[in-house]
Amino acid sequence: MRLANIDAPEKSQPYGQASKKSLFDLCYGRDAQLQKQGIDQYGRTVGVVTCGGVEANRAQVESGLAWVYTQYNKDPALVPLQNVVRRASQGLWRDASPVPPWEFRHAPQNLPDRPTACYTGPHGGRYRLVNGHKQYGC
Repeated sequence: MRLANIDAPEKSQPYGQASKKSLFDLCYGRDAQLQKQGIDQYGRTVGVVTCGGVEANRAQVESGLAWVYTQYNKDPALVPLQNVVRRASQGLWRDASPVPPWEFRHAPQNLPDRPTACYTGPHGGRYRLVNGHKQYGC
């Protein structure tokens, strides 16, 4: 299953493990309800999950442990919530330049760090890899 409207950091990204733990702590051993929104391209059910009366999708954004996935977001209240959390530098927003997971997944993998090499991301952003992290603006 996939949580609708949001995208969490990958396990190997900063805050990836914290995001996973947060969701686990929120839902493990609690009654859960699913508002199904559809099926994604991989056959996973996409929906809004409520655990113990708390909407998990919203809680992950509110704690700064997930991005609003603007390309697929259907909840207009999530973007303003994310903006508040971002201004407060909570969770992943503590990093100076957090990399959204949809960009991280499409980054060149297993390439040696070459500060002089410049790459183009899926949305046209230019970056280079420095010590395993994206540095934008090359």
